Amino acid sequence: MALYAFDGTWNENEQLEDTTNVVRFAEIYKKQSTAVEYVEGVGTRFGVLGQVLGGLFGSGGRSRVHEMYDELKENWRKGDHTIDIIGFSRGAALAVHFSNILAHHGVKLDDGTMVRPEIRFLGVWDIVGSFGIPINAVINFQEINLNWNIDEIPATVKNFYHAMAFNERREAFNVTRPVAQSELTHFEELWFKGVHSDIGGGNNNPLRSNIALQWLLEKAIDSGLAINLEEVERIKIQTNPLARIRNNLDIQRDAQRIVKSTDKFHSSAVAKELVDVGSSFDFIVYAEDFYSWSGVLLKKHQTYQFDIADDQFWLDDSIKCNASGWTSDELPWYKEAVVKYFEGNRRLPEANWFELCGSLDDNEDYFRIGKGGENNQYITARDAELYAFANDLLAKYGNNKGRLNVTIKRVA
Repeated sequence: MALYAFDGTWNENEQLEDTTNVVRFAEIYKKQSTAVEYVEGVGTRFGVLGQVLGGLFGSGGRSRVHEMYDELKENWRKGDHTIDIIGFSRGAALAVHFSNILAHHGVKLDDGTMVRPEIRFLGVWDIVGSFGIPINAVINFQEINLNWNIDEIPATVKNFYHAMAFNERREAFNVTRPVAQSELTHFEELWFKGVHSDIGGGNNNPLRSNIALQWLLEKAIDSGLAINLEEVERIKIQTNPLARIRNNLDIQRDAQRIVKSTDKFHSSAVAKELVDVGSSFDFIVYAEDFYSWSGVLLKKHQTYQFDIADDQFWLDDSIKCNASGWTSDELPWYKEAVVKYFEGNRRLPEANWFELCGSLDDNEDYFRIGKGGENNQYITARDAELYAFANDLLAKYGNNKGRLNVTIKRVA
C-alpha cells in the first residue's frame, strides 16, 4: 500500500513543532508501509517569490500533482496497487484533483494499456480550492479554477472523508465541498470547531488539531488502512474540546461558512445545554483570543449568572485589571484624551476597556459580563452558543496576556 500526501500552503515536513496533520498522518502510516510519497505545500519553494505566489495564487500546484503522478506510476510498476491519498488546505484540493486525474486518465502500463485504479481512501482537512486572484471584492476567485477538477469525488474513490473548519472566516479560505459521482462511494463530511489550521494543524495548537487528526485516523482504520490503534489512542489523550480557537487574521471578516441542514458536527464541536436550574460549567477566556468558546449552549429566555473570582487578573499590554476592565480616566492626563478617542471603536463600545464580554455565537452579538455575580445576571434573547472575550480594539489583541477562569450557572 502507498500513501500520497499533499501538504497545505506554506507547510512542509521540516516545521518541527508546527507540523501539520498531513505530516503526522504520514509518519504514522510510514510505520506500517515504506511507500509514503509526500509533497510540501505550495509556497515552500523558490524563496520569497515562491512564498508570495504560492500563498496568493496557489502557484506550483500542478507541478506537485505531476510529481505525485510519476511516483504513483513507479509504485504501480513495482506492484503496489493500493492507493491512499490525504491533503490539507490547497493540498486537499490537489488531493481531490489528483484522484480525478487518476480516474479520468488512469495509469499507463508498460504494454501501453491504461488502468483506472481504485482509490481506497481519500481523507482531507478543510479543502481550500483557491487557485486564482484572492480578492473576492473584485471577483469570486474560487470560481475561476480553470482546469482544476476539485468539485467532484470520482467513482473510483471507495471512501472519502472531509474535516471542515466551522470558525474559519477569512475571505481567501472558503471551504470547497465536492460531491460524489457514485452512490457507492462512502462519503462523509464533518464540521469541527476551530479555524483552518486548528483543523489541519501547523499552527502549534495540537490540543485542537489532534481532534480532526484522530477522527481521520479512525476513519482510515474503518477503510482498511493498517493504522496502529496505539498511535490513535496516544493522540486521543492529547485533545481538548475546549482548546483555544485561533484568531482569524484577515482585513475582511466574511460571513459564517454555510452549514446545510443535513450537515453533522463532530461530538467535540457540540455545545452542551445547562438543562437543570443550578447546573454550572467552567471555561477559560484568553485575553489574546478574539473568541473563547465556552462549550455551553444558551437557551432562549433562560437566565444565567457568571462568576469570576476577584483575585484573577489579565493584562492589556502593561495595564493590569480584573474582569471589570479599566477606563480611560485611570490613565495619565497626556494619554487619556487619545485613548478616549478610540472608545467608540472597541468591539463593544459601551463596555470598559478589557471588560469581560460575551457573544451569542461568534457573530458580533455582544453583551457585557464584567465581574458577573447575582446582581448582573443575563437573560438570553435566543438560542446560541456562548463565546467570550476581553473588550478591545481588534487590531490590539497581539499585546494582550492572561486568562480568566469563568463559571456560568443557570439560575432560572
